[in-house]
Amino acid sequence: MSSVPITRAVLIGKDLENDYEISRILQNVFNLQVSKLNLLDETSNGKTETSDELVAILNSEDVVYVLSNFEGPDFRTLHEKSRHHYRLISTHAIRTLCLEPNPTFPVLKVKRPIYCFFMTNLNFALDVKPYQTKRVVDLIHYMNGCVRKKFTHPLTLISDDCVGNLTRTAVSLNSRVLTTQFIEKCWERRDDINFMADMDTYMVEYALKCFGGLVIYFHGFVEDDMTEFREKTLENGGVVTTRIEEATHVVVGQDVNISRADFLDVHPDSKIVTAQWFWKSIHLEFCNHEELFDPFPSPDPSKSRLNCSRGRRSHTSPGSETVPKRGRKSKSSRGNLELSNASSYGLSEESLEFVIPVEIPKKHDRRYQVCMEMLATEQNYVDDLQLLITLFKEPLERLITQQSSSPTEPPASPAPFLNKMILSKQQINSIFGKIQPMLNIHQVILNSLDTFMKTWNASYDDIALGYVWAIHGPELSKVYPPYVNDYDNARETLDECLANIPKFLTFVKSAESDPKCRKRTVKDLLIKPVQRLPSVCLLLEEIKKRTDKNHKDYGLLSTAIAGIENVLQKTNNSRKEIECYDNIFSICNQIEGYPPALISANRTFHKTVELGILSGDGFFGNYGGRSMTIFLFNDFVAFTKTRSSGNNPNLTQSFYASTRGTLSRQVSFLQPKYKEKKKFKLVSMHRISDFRVVRFEFANEIIIVKVRNEESEYLFIGQPAGETTFNDLLEFFKLLCNLSVQFCGKELRMEELTEDVVKQLKNSANEDFAVIDRAICAAKHGSGSLRRRSTLRRAVSNVSLGISNGLQRFASRAHLSFINESSL
Repeated sequence: MSSVPITRAVLIGKDLENDYEISRILQNVFNLQVSKLNLLDETSNGKTETSDELVAILNSEDVVYVLSNFEGPDFRTLHEKSRHHYRLISTHAIRTLCLEPNPTFPVLKVKRPIYCFFMTNLNFALDVKPYQTKRVVDLIHYMNGCVRKKFTHPLTLISDDCVGNLTRTAVSLNSRVLTTQFIEKCWERRDDINFMADMDTYMVEYALKCFGGLVIYFHGFVEDDMTEFREKTLENGGVVTTRIEEATHVVVGQDVNISRADFLDVHPDSKIVTAQWFWKSIHLEFCNHEELFDPFPSPDPSKSRLNCSRGRRSHTSPGSETVPKRGRKSKSSRGNLELSNASSYGLSEESLEFVIPVEIPKKHDRRYQVCMEMLATEQNYVDDLQLLITLFKEPLERLITQQSSSPTEPPASPAPFLNKMILSKQQINSIFGKIQPMLNIHQVILNSLDTFMKTWNASYDDIALGYVWAIHGPELSKVYPPYVNDYDNARETLDECLANIPKFLTFVKSAESDPKCRKRTVKDLLIKPVQRLPSVCLLLEEIKKRTDKNHKDYGLLSTAIAGIENVLQKTNNSRKEIECYDNIFSICNQIEGYPPALISANRTFHKTVELGILSGDGFFGNYGGRSMTIFLFNDFVAFTKTRSSGNNPNLTQSFYASTRGTLSRQVSFLQPKYKEKKKFKLVSMHRISDFRVVRFEFANEIIIVKVRNEESEYLFIGQPAGETTFNDLLEFFKLLCNLSVQFCGKELRMEELTEDVVKQLKNSANEDFAVIDRAICAAKHGSGSLRRRSTLRRAVSNVSLGISNGLQRFASRAHLSFINESSL
C-alpha cells in the first residue's frame, strides 16, 4: 500500500474543521485533494456509529490521514484498533515540511505514523525492559526514526542498564548509548519546530552514565568520604543505598579488614569491588569490569609457588628490606631472618635443599641496621617518584600525544574520552616537570647503596655509604632547588586544575585509589622531595655516630653531610629570594603608580605600617586627618594613600569635630571602600638617606619625622592608624635607622621627646622646637580621655594651626619628585 501514490488528504477530527491553513498547504504546496471527516459521530443515546462516508474513505489506498495529535480517540481508532493499514501524519509534520526550500511530501509507510522529523536518519537498537519496548519503538517511529532488531555498530543503543551485555558491547565499539529518558524528552518537545538545534545537547545530557541503573552500597568509609561518594554517584546516574541487600554493587575501602564471610547478606548477583572501580568508572565514563577490582582475588597456586621461590632468593638481596620497627615494612623478609636466631633444624632435609644459605653479617651492629634503613627509605622514595611518573605524568602526556597525532581523525580507542587531552603540556610540566631529573639521580644512588649492602659481609671495611652521597652532591644541588622553589606554584596549579577540570579530578582519584599508592594522595607524593634531603642528612648523622673514626667511611660521611647541608642551604636561600621577590611583586602590584623599573630581585621588603597624619609640611599637609600606608624596602620608603571608607577608628571624634579636621567628601561614609582595584596609590618615594631625624613621644603616642630632599627639609606628625600599634611604629623606624647604617653608612638619629630633650631643643633654638612644643602643649592642656593620645587630637585644630604657622617658611615647596632607580 505504501507504493500507491497519495492523491488525497483527509483531515480527521473536529479540531481541524476550521484549520484552513493546513488545507491550503495540502492543496497549494503538495497538490492533494482535501476533505474533512469526523471518525465518530455521537448519537443521542451516547453510542458511536461509523458513517457511510467514512467506510468509503477507509477503503481507499491513496489517502493520507492528517491528525493534530497522536493521543486522542481518533488516532487510536485508526492506528491501534483498526485492522486496516493506514498512512498517518500530523499537522506539525506538514508545517515543518513547508520550511524546506523545495518541500516534497514524504513517502509514508503503513502503520508508521509520522508526527515530526526529529530522528530522521537516526538508527537505534534497544536494550530495555519488555514492558518499555512498545512505547520506545512507537515514539521513535513517530519521530521518523528507525529501530533495528539486533545491535551492530554504529547503531545508537537505547538502554538504562550500564552493566548489560549490549551496553558493554556498545561501549567497546565506541557506539553512543542513550537512556529511554532521551526518547521521552524528545517526544515532550514534539511541537517545537526549533528543537533540532538542541538535539546534540539532549544527546549529551541524557546519555547513559557510568552508574546508570546501579544501586551502590559503600562499606568502610568515613562520613567525609561518603559526602563525595554520594554526590558523584548521583551525578553519574546511580543511587546510594544504606541497605546492603538492595545493592547491585558494594564498594569497600582499602584499609578495611574484611572477608567474603562479611557479605553473606549481599544478593548473589551483586558485585563487590574496590574504590578504584568507582573512580575508574567515573574517569572512563563507563562502568568498568568489576572482576578487575575484586577485593578478594582468587589465589593462583602457580604464582604462589613462584612468589615463595622469589622470597627464598630475596634473602640475599637487602635492597627491598627495612629494619623492623622503623619506617615502612620492607619488600622482603631478609632483615627479619638475619636479625633473628631462627634455626634451620625445624626444616626437613628436602626443604633445606631449596634454601640458599645466608651468611650472618660479620658486623651485626647498629650501623648495619641504620644502613639498611637508609637503603629501604631510598627504595621507598624512588618508588614514590616512580609513581608520580607512571601513574600521573606519563598517562597525561600520552593523551596529548594521541590528540596531536590525529587531531581530526575519529578516535580508535573503544572510549572516545581516552583520547581527549585532560591537561595542557604547560600544566603537566608545572606540576610534574621537575620529578624526572630527581628520579634519575636517586635511581643511581639506590643502585650504589644496594651494591654496597649486598657485599656487606665480604667487604665490610670498604663499605662507604658516605661516598655515594658525597659524589652525587653537585647533581643534587642542581635538581632540588628548582623543585623546592617551584613547589608552591606546582601545588597551586594542581589545586586549580582539581577545582576547575572535573576530568582531571576523576583521573587523580582513580590513580590515588590504585593499591600502589597505599592510600596516599598526589599531594602526599609531591611533598616527598621537599622532605627527603633533611631525612637523608639525619640518617647520615646516625650512621656517622655508629662508624668507627678509623673506618674509611667516617670522613666520607662528614663530606656527604656537608654536601647535603650545602644543598639544603642553597635551596633555602634560593627559596627565600624567590619568596622575597614574589612578596615585593605582590606589594607593588597593589600600589597604583609604582614605577615598574623599581621592581627588582635585589630589592627586599621589610615592613609596612599605617600612619594617621595629624599634620605636616608639603604634601603631608594635604592628608591631615587621613591615613597613609608606608612601605619600607631595603633602600627606600614608599608613602601611599590608603583607600578606605569612613573615619579612621584611631582618630577621635573631637578631631573630626574641629574646624581643621572636618571630613572631606573623599572620605565620607558614602564613598566606596576602594575607588579602583588597587588598594594604595603612590604619593611619594624617598631614599633612606633622605631621613634626618625621628622623634617620638610616649605619653600621646605621636611620632615626628624630618625628611630632606634635594631642595629642602620638611616634617610631619602622625599617630598609629588601623591595626598598627605605637610599638609597631617604633619598630618600623628603628628598622629604618638600622638600614640607614647598613646600606648608607649614615647614622639616623631616633630620640624620645623627654622633658630633658625638649629643654635642649629649646636652649639650642632648634628650628623644630616651636612645632613640637605646640603639639605637646596642646596635648597637656586638653581634657583627658580613656586613651592619652586622644587628648592631643581634642585640640588638633590648634596643633594644626601651630604647625602650619611654624612651617610657613616651607609653604612654597612643591611635591617631591619620585626617585630614580639609578639614584638608589
